[in-house]
Formats: sequence, structure tokens, C-alpha cells
Amino acid sequence: MRKLILVVFIFAGCKKDPEPTTPITVLESVTNSPLSGANLALFTSTFGGIGGRTLFQGVTDANGICNVPPEHYNNSESEMNVTKAKYWPFLVQKSTTVYITPEGWLKLRIHQLGNYPAGSKLLLNLYDQYGLRSDLTDYNTAADSLVLVKGFGS
Repeated sequence: MRKLILVVFIFAGCKKDPEPTTPITVLESVTNSPLSGANLALFTSTFGGIGGRTLFQGVTDANGICNVPPEHYNNSESEMNVTKAKYWPFLVQKSTTVYITPEGWLKLRIHQLGNYPAGSKLLLNLYDQYGLRSDLTDYNTAADSLVLVKGFGS
């Protein structure tokens, strides 16, 4: 009986330390708030995207952190991708702090109130924060229309 107790104490004392990890923190670029539920992947790719392989996939916790095995993060050939619904993806960069930007939407409803001349168009010009035009689009004004513009930014 003493031998059995001694064996139990020996195995109980041999607790394995957890493997060290590299914490990746994902933050929203507008508020600097941690983003839970973001998908993080480390992968390798080859020319043309053929023959690549996934090294690690994980999801951020309530603090916006995903713990990655260091051998995958430190792999010089690995690339990182972070995605979350309603956010613009962060692709092919590697950092322990990642900022992703929320999507924004502009919904423009056009109601025809009168008869416009044939061939009338609504010209919609979109400019970025630096004043550069990013889009110029013609919309038919002959009927009611709904224009949805998807963008991002802070």
C-alpha cells in the first residue's frame, strides 16, 4: 500500500507547465476597444496560393486576445489573417496588436417626385477623408431607386 501512495505522490508532483504562447490582441481601430469573436489564422502560402497550409486557427476571447503557439507565429514563412463580420479584414501582416476597421454604410433612397427629362441621371460623387474622389456613379432618376454604398473608416 505504501508503494502505491508513493507512486501517486510522484505522479501528482509531475505537473507539466503549460506551453508558452504568443498573445495576439485584436482591437477596433475607431475606439481601440478589444474585439471578441474575431477569427485569426496563421498560414503559409506558395506562389499562386497553391500548396499553402493552415498552421493555426483561433478566435479572440472577451479581451480581444488569441493565444498562438510561438512556433507558428515565429515561422518566417507564415502570414496572418484576422476577420470578423461587419469589419474590413486585416490580411497578410503579422503583429501582436492588430487593428481592424468597422464597415460603414450609406443608404440613399431616391423618390421620383416629378417627370425628369429623358436620360436624366443622378451623379453621386464620393470622397475619402483626404478629399480624393473614390467613386463617381450615374443613377437613373426615372424611377424610385435605392443606392447602398459600403465603406469603412474612422
